[in-house]
Amino acid sequence: MENGQLTWIANFIWGIADDVLRDLYVRGKYRDVILPMTVIRRLDAVLEPTKQAVLDMKASLDKAGIVHQDAALRQAAGQAFYNTSPFTLRDLKARASRQQLEADFRAYLDGFSPNVQENCPRRLSTPCVFKGLVFFVSTSQCSGISPSITWAS
Repeated sequence: MENGQLTWIANFIWGIADDVLRDLYVRGKYRDVILPMTVIRRLDAVLEPTKQAVLDMKASLDKAGIVHQDAALRQAAGQAFYNTSPFTLRDLKARASRQQLEADFRAYLDGFSPNVQENCPRRLSTPCVFKGLVFFVSTSQCSGISPSITWAS
């Protein structure tokens, strides 16, 4: 990736952070949301091509009563990690209600393999959609959500 393109992407992400996270977080705390969501999105993108294979393998293993599924699911994903939830971040963006989005996001995080869950940011739990992008902000920081933020609808 060219340096100019990387700079543009970084500026785009931080510009959205200024629009979405202003009044929710102190500017220095943006990284508490942006960085974990960037990592989660990257994991999601890496797993997207094998998502259906993982879901099919999970269903087969469950049907056969196999308890220790980790190795088979990693193999199906073609990675050292996997996600067995039926959701992707793209799917979550289309949720009809904030409550459904929050429940589905929690199920999405719970679907990650144990090695990812150990490092998963559990504090990211309250979803909002801004400019077509889904953001999840800390539950403890959401009491004063600005009316300019559009919740998933």
